[in-house]
Amino acid sequence: MHNATHVPFRSWCAFCVAGKAKANPHFIKEKDKVQSDNVVSLDYAFIGDKAGEESDADDEAEETGLDKVEYRDSKGNLKVLVSRDHKSGYVCANVVPRKGDHPYVVHRVGLDLANIMGYKRVILKSDQEPAIKKLKAAVRREYSLEIPEELSAVGDSQSNGLIEVTIQCVEGQIRTLTCHLEHRITREIPTDHPVLP
Repeated sequence: MHNATHVPFRSWCAFCVAGKAKANPHFIKEKDKVQSDNVVSLDYAFIGDKAGEESDADDEAEETGLDKVEYRDSKGNLKVLVSRDHKSGYVCANVVPRKGDHPYVVHRVGLDLANIMGYKRVILKSDQEPAIKKLKAAVRREYSLEIPEELSAVGDSQSNGLIEVTIQCVEGQIRTLTCHLEHRITREIPTDHPVLP
């Protein structure tokens, strides 16, 4: 049964060990705790072999090509929007066509907040990246949600450490499932496989 999802992590499972490396813990400081029950953190992750985030050139290309759908950045990594509800621990990880206020992404985030989590008022905690600010504004407009501003300090990824740890967990889960699948089919799956968007 464990081999179906590899959740939770098991030290005796070779695939869990191969895919989910331990990171140093990020302890929440008292000053970083938000005084609301409904807090959802979100950030972009880039899944693939090429380390690093998107460049400014990728952001500019996305701003001009609104109808263009590219699920990968210039390095070939998949763009994934990861969010986590602080109260329930519910995690969403969606491959997105582009960063910012793309209609699919606005719809997906709005449905997650309003229908799945059931929030009318929620604090969306994020960094100060322009693309994520546009996304939050569009969700606020489209879904009539009360979303007060809550931004992490510039250059301080630790102030939103919960989403950073969540991104590491999502990446670990993807590596674990890929490792197990490769073992079962006795082949390596390239990260640019055509089945992936």
